[in-house]
Amino acid sequence: MAITEYIPQRVPFVMVDQLVLSNDTTAKSKYTIPADNVLLNGNLLSSAGILENVAQTAAAWIGSIAYAKNEPIRIGYIGAVKKMEIYRLPHIGEELSTQIDIIATAFDISLVHGIVRVYDELISEMYLKIALQ
Repeated sequence: MAITEYIPQRVPFVMVDQLVLSNDTTAKSKYTIPADNVLLNGNLLSSAGILENVAQTAAAWIGSIAYAKNEPIRIGYIGAVKKMEIYRLPHIGEELSTQIDIIATAFDISLVHGIVRVYDELISEMYLKIALQ
């Protein structure tokens, strides 16, 4: 299934290729950085691109739940970013493996911990507070 079935973003602003796992507490995605990514800085994905990848992994998690319930996809907003660490920026052609773990959900707000890896190397981690419209 196309990732755009789960997320509201559209090309050229899609930063997730595939949702590989989604359950009540975790989601995992894959994304290979294309040469025409709009958030590149030279041949590297910017920190904003990494943040957007984590946020879209969370959006895909929320969208997969809505899809399973035959409900419309909701738009989410990043309410806060905390403890964002970038250990290195990934290159064009590298595949990001992103995981979010849901820390807490109350009403329409979720707190998630996101980690991004290239191969087995941890390149970024952060906490996001996401509010749904």
